[in-house]
Amino acid sequence: MKNLCALIIAILFAVPGALALDIVRDGQPCTAIVIPDEAFPMVQAAADELQYHIEKSSGARLKVCPESQKPAEFEGLIYIGDCHATRQAGLRGEGVQMATNAFGIKLIGENLFLYGDDGEGDPLFSGTRIGSISAVYELLEDKLGVRWLWPGPLGEYIPNHKTISVDEWDREYRQQFTSYHLEPRLKYNVDGA
Repeated sequence: MKNLCALIIAILFAVPGALALDIVRDGQPCTAIVIPDEAFPMVQAAADELQYHIEKSSGARLKVCPESQKPAEFEGLIYIGDCHATRQAGLRGEGVQMATNAFGIKLIGENLFLYGDDGEGDPLFSGTRIGSISAVYELLEDKLGVRWLWPGPLGEYIPNHKTISVDEWDREYRQQFTSYHLEPRLKYNVDGA
């Protein structure tokens, strides 16, 4: 009986745990954000949003770099958009179709992929496809607890985290709405006239 218990314990400890990506550990960056060398403005905006919110939450500023200049000092990286690594993982590229504005979040090994149906246009233009930035917002809401009450810093709720990590995420999302419209130039008349 003792040998059977010892064997079971040995097997349990021999099975590797689920892989995870440490994004920030004890307030220090543990990864970088990688975008395509010729990233669409929407993908650059997604990287900027992720960098901003992680820094506000943890105090750690992640480096954003093009894929051709990705850093070698980290065990895992965050890839946003249609990077070569995303294509090599089979998540984007020829033959991979996504619905309008759909997005995915997938942890493969120690690399996190935030990808989606992206467009070339201005991020504020309603015709621009918003897949990868939607993946970033899903990550921020789900893993960091970020909430937006209204635009601007006064409307942000960003909880403090000294350590941020992601594990076991493999999901594609289909947008409920395939169209959106932001109009930053609207002028509101506060007098009601």
